[in-house]
Amino acid sequence: MTVMSAVTTATFRSMSDSQTPMAITMSAVALNTLLAFVLVLGFGPFPKLGVIGAGVATLISQALRCVALLVVLYSRKEGMRWYWPFGSRFQRIGRPLLRITYPIALSEMLWGTSTFVYTIVFTRIGTAALASSQIVTTVENIFIVAATGLAPAAVATVGQALGMGSLQNAKKEASLVLRAGVLAGIVFTIAIIAASFLLPIIYPKVSGDVLSLTFWGLIIMACVQPAKVLNSVIGTGILPTGGDTKFVLFSHVISSYALGLPVAWICGIVARLGAWTVFGSRALEEVVKAVILVLRYRNSSWHRKLET
Repeated sequence: MTVMSAVTTATFRSMSDSQTPMAITMSAVALNTLLAFVLVLGFGPFPKLGVIGAGVATLISQALRCVALLVVLYSRKEGMRWYWPFGSRFQRIGRPLLRITYPIALSEMLWGTSTFVYTIVFTRIGTAALASSQIVTTVENIFIVAATGLAPAAVATVGQALGMGSLQNAKKEASLVLRAGVLAGIVFTIAIIAASFLLPIIYPKVSGDVLSLTFWGLIIMACVQPAKVLNSVIGTGILPTGGDTKFVLFSHVISSYALGLPVAWICGIVARLGAWTVFGSRALEEVVKAVILVLRYRNSSWHRKLET
Protein backbone atom coordinates (compact mmCIF):
# COMPACT_ATOMS: atom_id res chain seq x y z
CA MET A 1 0.00 0.00 0.00
CA THR A 2 2.87 2.35 0.79
CA VAL A 3 4.53 1.64 -2.56
CA MET A 4 1.26 2.07 -4.47
CA SER A 5 0.65 5.38 -2.70
CA ALA A 6 4.16 6.60 -3.52
CA VAL A 7 3.83 5.71 -7.22
CA THR A 8 0.36 7.22 -7.45
CA THR A 9 1.55 10.41 -5.74
CA ALA A 10 4.43 10.66 -8.22
CA THR A 11 1.94 10.22 -11.07
CA PHE A 12 -0.15 13.13 -9.79
CA ARG A 13 2.96 15.32 -9.56
CA SER A 14 3.99 14.41 -13.10
CA MET A 15 0.57 15.65 -14.19
CA SER A 16 1.21 19.01 -12.45
CA ASP A 17 -1.17 18.16 -9.61
CA SER A 18 0.56 18.18 -6.24
CA GLN A 19 -2.47 19.42 -4.30
CA THR A 20 -4.58 16.25 -4.61
CA PRO A 21 -2.01 13.86 -3.07
CA MET A 22 -1.16 16.50 -0.47
CA ALA A 23 -4.78 16.76 0.67
CA ILE A 24 -5.24 12.99 0.77
CA THR A 25 -1.95 12.43 2.60
CA MET A 26 -2.69 15.13 5.16
CA SER A 27 -6.09 13.56 5.80
CA ALA A 28 -4.43 10.17 6.26
CA VAL A 29 -1.89 11.61 8.70
CA ALA A 30 -4.65 13.27 10.72
CA LEU A 31 -6.63 10.02 10.79
CA ASN A 32 -3.51 8.07 11.77
CA THR A 33 -2.84 10.44 14.67
CA LEU A 34 -6.42 10.25 15.93
CA LEU A 35 -6.69 6.47 15.62
CA ALA A 36 -3.31 5.96 17.29
CA PHE A 37 -4.36 8.14 20.19
CA VAL A 38 -7.58 6.28 20.87
CA LEU A 39 -6.25 2.77 20.12
CA VAL A 40 -3.05 3.11 22.15
CA LEU A 41 -4.72 4.61 25.23
CA GLY A 42 -8.25 3.25 24.78
CA PHE A 43 -11.24 5.60 24.73
CA GLY A 44 -14.94 4.78 24.73
CA PRO A 45 -15.65 1.77 22.52
CA PHE A 46 -12.01 1.55 21.40
CA PRO A 47 -9.87 -1.04 23.19
CA LYS A 48 -6.55 -0.19 24.82
CA LEU A 49 -4.04 -1.91 22.54
CA GLY A 50 -0.82 -0.15 23.54
CA VAL A 51 1.96 -0.24 20.95
CA ILE A 52 -0.07 -2.59 18.75
CA GLY A 53 -2.71 0.14 18.49
CA ALA A 54 -0.21 2.43 16.78
CA GLY A 55 0.44 -0.28 14.18
CA VAL A 56 -3.27 -0.85 13.60
CA ALA A 57 -3.84 2.90 13.19
CA THR A 58 -1.08 3.12 10.61
CA LEU A 59 -2.43 0.12 8.71
CA ILE A 60 -5.95 1.55 8.51
CA SER A 61 -4.86 5.07 7.53
CA GLN A 62 -2.39 3.84 4.89
CA ALA A 63 -5.00 1.52 3.39
CA LEU A 64 -7.55 4.32 3.10
CA ARG A 65 -4.91 6.65 1.68
CA CYS A 66 -3.96 4.12 -1.00
CA VAL A 67 -7.59 3.50 -1.99
CA ALA A 68 -8.38 7.22 -2.11
CA LEU A 69 -5.37 8.00 -4.30
CA LEU A 70 -6.18 5.21 -6.75
CA VAL A 71 -9.88 6.08 -6.98
CA VAL A 72 -9.21 9.78 -7.59
CA LEU A 73 -6.44 9.06 -10.12
CA TYR A 74 -8.46 6.64 -12.25
CA SER A 75 -11.62 8.76 -12.15
CA ARG A 76 -9.91 11.83 -13.63
CA LYS A 77 -10.88 13.28 -17.00
CA GLU A 78 -7.48 12.35 -18.42
CA GLY A 79 -8.79 8.80 -18.76
CA MET A 80 -6.08 6.91 -16.90
CA ARG A 81 -6.35 3.15 -17.43
CA TRP A 82 -5.07 0.26 -15.36
CA TYR A 83 -2.89 -2.39 -17.00
CA TRP A 84 -1.67 -5.54 -15.31
CA PRO A 85 2.13 -5.91 -15.65
CA PHE A 86 2.10 -9.21 -17.51
CA GLY A 87 3.01 -10.54 -20.95
CA SER A 88 4.24 -8.35 -23.77
CA ARG A 89 3.36 -5.15 -21.93
CA PHE A 90 5.74 -6.01 -19.10
CA GLN A 91 8.48 -6.96 -21.54
CA ARG A 92 8.12 -3.66 -23.38
CA ILE A 93 7.94 -1.44 -20.32
CA GLY A 94 9.21 -3.50 -17.39
CA ARG A 95 12.71 -4.32 -18.56
CA PRO A 96 13.74 -0.76 -19.48
CA LEU A 97 12.12 0.46 -16.27
CA LEU A 98 14.02 -2.04 -14.13
CA ARG A 99 17.28 -1.22 -15.90
CA ILE A 100 16.86 2.44 -14.94
CA THR A 101 15.46 1.98 -11.43
CA TYR A 102 17.47 -0.87 -9.94
CA PRO A 103 20.53 1.33 -9.18
CA ILE A 104 18.26 3.72 -7.26
CA ALA A 105 16.65 0.86 -5.34
CA LEU A 106 20.07 -0.58 -4.53
CA SER A 107 21.34 2.84 -3.50
CA GLU A 108 18.39 3.33 -1.13
CA MET A 109 18.99 -0.11 0.37
CA LEU A 110 22.67 0.69 0.90
CA TRP A 111 21.70 4.03 2.45
CA GLY A 112 19.48 2.23 4.97
CA THR A 113 22.30 -0.19 5.75
CA SER A 114 24.79 2.63 6.28
CA THR A 115 22.37 4.33 8.67
CA PHE A 116 22.15 1.09 10.63
CA VAL A 117 25.95 0.81 10.76
CA TYR A 118 26.25 4.37 12.09
CA THR A 119 23.79 3.40 14.83
CA ILE A 120 25.96 0.40 15.70
CA VAL A 121 29.01 2.65 15.96
CA PHE A 122 27.18 5.03 18.31
CA THR A 123 26.01 2.04 20.36
CA ARG A 124 29.57 0.74 20.70
CA ILE A 125 30.74 4.14 21.92
CA GLY A 126 28.14 4.28 24.69
CA THR A 127 24.57 4.94 25.73
CA ALA A 128 25.05 8.71 25.83
CA ALA A 129 26.39 8.69 22.27
CA LEU A 130 23.45 6.60 21.05
CA ALA A 131 20.92 8.86 22.78
CA SER A 132 22.52 12.00 21.37
CA SER A 133 22.54 10.55 17.84
CA GLN A 134 18.81 9.79 18.07
CA ILE A 135 18.02 13.32 19.24
CA VAL A 136 20.18 14.84 16.48
CA THR A 137 18.42 12.72 13.86
CA THR A 138 14.99 13.68 15.22
CA VAL A 139 15.70 17.42 15.29
CA GLU A 140 17.41 17.33 11.89
CA ASN A 141 14.49 15.48 10.30
CA ILE A 142 12.06 18.17 11.47
CA PHE A 143 13.76 20.60 9.10
CA ILE A 144 15.08 18.40 6.30
CA VAL A 145 11.63 16.91 5.66
CA ALA A 146 10.56 20.34 4.46
CA ALA A 147 12.96 19.95 1.52
CA THR A 148 11.80 16.48 0.48
CA GLY A 149 9.44 18.03 -2.04
CA LEU A 150 12.31 19.51 -4.05
CA ALA A 151 13.44 16.18 -5.51
CA PRO A 152 9.93 15.24 -6.76
CA ALA A 153 9.63 18.80 -8.07
CA ALA A 154 12.80 18.27 -10.08
CA VAL A 155 11.47 14.97 -11.41
CA ALA A 156 8.15 16.53 -12.44
CA THR A 157 9.40 19.79 -13.95
CA VAL A 158 12.47 18.37 -15.69
CA GLY A 159 10.47 15.36 -16.84
CA GLN A 160 7.74 17.53 -18.34
CA ALA A 161 10.35 19.59 -20.20
CA LEU A 162 11.84 16.39 -21.59
CA GLY A 163 8.41 15.15 -22.56
CA MET A 164 8.03 18.26 -24.69
CA GLY A 165 11.43 17.59 -26.24
CA SER A 166 13.11 20.68 -24.80
CA LEU A 167 16.53 19.95 -23.32
CA GLN A 168 17.12 23.68 -22.78
CA ASN A 169 14.01 24.00 -20.62
CA ALA A 170 14.99 20.85 -18.74
CA LYS A 171 18.33 22.41 -17.82
CA LYS A 172 16.60 25.65 -16.83
CA GLU A 173 14.11 23.86 -14.56
CA ALA A 174 16.92 21.84 -12.98
CA SER A 175 18.88 25.03 -12.27
CA LEU A 176 15.85 26.65 -10.60
CA VAL A 177 15.29 23.68 -8.30
CA LEU A 178 18.98 23.59 -7.40
CA ARG A 179 18.92 27.26 -6.41
CA ALA A 180 15.89 26.62 -4.25
CA GLY A 181 17.75 23.69 -2.66
CA VAL A 182 20.78 25.81 -1.77
CA LEU A 183 18.54 28.48 -0.25
CA ALA A 184 16.60 25.87 1.73
CA GLY A 185 19.85 24.34 3.00
CA ILE A 186 21.06 27.72 4.28
CA VAL A 187 17.75 28.29 6.06
CA PHE A 188 17.95 24.84 7.65
CA THR A 189 21.49 25.54 8.83
CA ILE A 190 20.34 28.65 10.66
CA ALA A 191 17.24 26.91 12.06
CA ILE A 192 19.13 23.88 13.39
CA ILE A 193 21.79 26.04 15.03
CA ALA A 194 19.03 28.03 16.71
CA ALA A 195 17.29 24.81 17.81
CA SER A 196 20.50 23.49 19.36
CA PHE A 197 20.38 26.24 21.99
CA LEU A 198 16.85 25.16 22.97
CA LEU A 199 17.81 21.57 23.83
CA PRO A 200 17.59 22.05 27.64
CA ILE A 201 14.05 23.36 27.21
CA ILE A 202 12.94 20.68 24.72
CA TYR A 203 14.60 17.82 26.66
CA PRO A 204 14.55 18.95 30.32
CA LYS A 205 15.03 15.43 31.75
CA VAL A 206 17.98 14.44 29.56
CA SER A 207 21.39 14.36 31.27
CA GLY A 208 23.96 17.07 30.68
CA ASP A 209 26.51 14.85 28.94
CA VAL A 210 23.90 13.73 26.40
CA LEU A 211 22.79 17.31 25.78
CA SER A 212 26.41 18.40 25.29
CA LEU A 213 27.03 15.68 22.69
CA THR A 214 23.72 16.50 21.04
CA PHE A 215 24.56 20.21 20.86
CA TRP A 216 27.84 19.63 19.02
CA GLY A 217 26.26 16.96 16.85
CA LEU A 218 23.59 19.42 15.74
CA ILE A 219 26.19 22.12 15.07
CA ILE A 220 28.20 19.74 12.89
CA MET A 221 25.16 18.49 10.95
CA ALA A 222 23.76 22.01 10.59
CA CYS A 223 26.87 23.07 8.67
CA VAL A 224 26.25 20.48 5.93
CA GLN A 225 22.53 21.06 5.38
CA PRO A 226 23.07 22.77 1.98
CA ALA A 227 25.09 19.75 0.85
CA LYS A 228 22.44 17.37 2.16
CA VAL A 229 19.64 19.15 0.30
CA LEU A 230 21.71 19.23 -2.90
CA ASN A 231 22.31 15.49 -2.59
CA SER A 232 18.58 14.93 -2.41
CA VAL A 233 17.75 17.22 -5.34
CA ILE A 234 20.48 15.94 -7.65
CA GLY A 235 20.70 12.34 -6.48
CA THR A 236 16.99 11.53 -6.31
CA GLY A 237 15.66 14.19 -8.67
CA ILE A 238 17.73 15.53 -11.54
CA LEU A 239 20.13 12.70 -12.40
CA PRO A 240 17.51 9.91 -12.20
CA THR A 241 15.22 11.96 -14.45
CA GLY A 242 17.99 11.88 -17.05
CA GLY A 243 18.44 8.15 -16.58
CA ASP A 244 21.83 8.60 -14.90
CA THR A 245 20.94 6.26 -12.04
CA LYS A 246 24.12 4.19 -12.00
CA PHE A 247 26.18 7.27 -11.18
CA VAL A 248 23.88 7.96 -8.21
CA LEU A 249 24.68 4.49 -6.90
CA PHE A 250 28.40 5.10 -7.52
CA SER A 251 28.34 8.38 -5.57
CA HIS A 252 26.74 6.69 -2.56
CA VAL A 253 29.17 3.79 -2.53
CA ILE A 254 32.18 6.12 -2.69
CA SER A 255 31.00 8.68 -0.14
CA SER A 256 29.50 6.25 2.37
CA TYR A 257 31.20 2.87 2.12
CA ALA A 258 34.62 3.99 0.93
CA LEU A 259 34.87 7.08 3.16
CA GLY A 260 32.16 7.91 5.73
CA LEU A 261 31.68 4.53 7.42
CA PRO A 262 35.38 3.54 7.56
CA VAL A 263 36.30 6.93 9.06
CA ALA A 264 33.47 6.64 11.61
CA TRP A 265 34.55 3.13 12.60
CA ILE A 266 38.24 4.03 12.90
CA CYS A 267 37.70 7.29 14.78
CA GLY A 268 34.77 6.22 16.93
CA ILE A 269 35.64 2.63 17.87
CA VAL A 270 39.30 1.93 17.04
CA ALA A 271 40.81 5.26 18.08
CA ARG A 272 38.05 6.03 20.65
CA LEU A 273 37.99 9.71 19.76
CA GLY A 274 34.36 10.17 20.78
CA ALA A 275 30.91 10.53 19.27
CA TRP A 276 31.62 13.93 17.75
CA THR A 277 34.02 12.28 15.27
CA VAL A 278 31.18 10.03 14.09
CA PHE A 279 29.00 13.08 13.50
CA GLY A 280 31.95 14.53 11.60
CA SER A 281 32.17 11.37 9.49
CA ARG A 282 28.51 11.69 8.55
CA ALA A 283 29.07 15.33 7.63
CA LEU A 284 32.12 14.40 5.58
CA GLU A 285 30.05 11.84 3.69
CA GLU A 286 27.45 14.45 2.77
CA VAL A 287 30.07 16.95 1.57
CA VAL A 288 31.94 14.41 -0.55
CA LYS A 289 28.73 13.14 -2.11
CA ALA A 290 27.63 16.70 -2.88
CA VAL A 291 30.93 17.44 -4.61
CA ILE A 292 30.66 14.27 -6.72
CA LEU A 293 27.04 14.92 -7.70
CA VAL A 294 27.56 18.61 -8.48
CA LEU A 295 30.53 17.78 -10.72
CA ARG A 296 28.38 15.23 -12.52
CA TYR A 297 25.58 17.76 -12.91
CA ARG A 298 27.97 20.30 -14.40
CA ASN A 299 29.34 17.63 -16.73
CA SER A 300 27.60 16.97 -20.04
CA SER A 301 27.10 13.25 -19.32
CA TRP A 302 23.62 13.56 -17.88
CA HIS A 303 22.74 16.02 -20.69
CA ARG A 304 23.60 13.35 -23.24
CA LYS A 305 21.45 10.89 -21.35
CA LEU A 306 18.58 13.37 -21.48
CA GLU A 307 19.01 13.74 -25.24
CA THR A 308 18.99 9.96 -25.61
